[in-house]
Amino acid sequence: MLGFHVRGSSSKEKINLNEILICYMLHGTNLWMWADNGQCLEPKKINDAPASNLYYLSDREFFYMETTVSEVQAKSVLCSKIYMI
Repeated sequence: MLGFHVRGSSSKEKINLNEILICYMLHGTNLWMWADNGQCLEPKKINDAPASNLYYLSDREFFYMETTVSEVQAKSVLCSKIYMI
């Protein structure tokens, strides 16, 4: 496992935002999500292209990068997109 992020409401917060528990796991190049909402019994894969670089921003935010290979003028070019969750 390359990255792990969990978010949800905390008893330490002065205002209860009543957020459900959500876990994000970067395993190899796959990003998985599991939510404690009674509907998601198993983790679900949420990325299309290979994911990497899971970065923590705050208790409620993180981002990751997807990289694909594109052909530009007969040359292979790596194209990276950053997604914030």
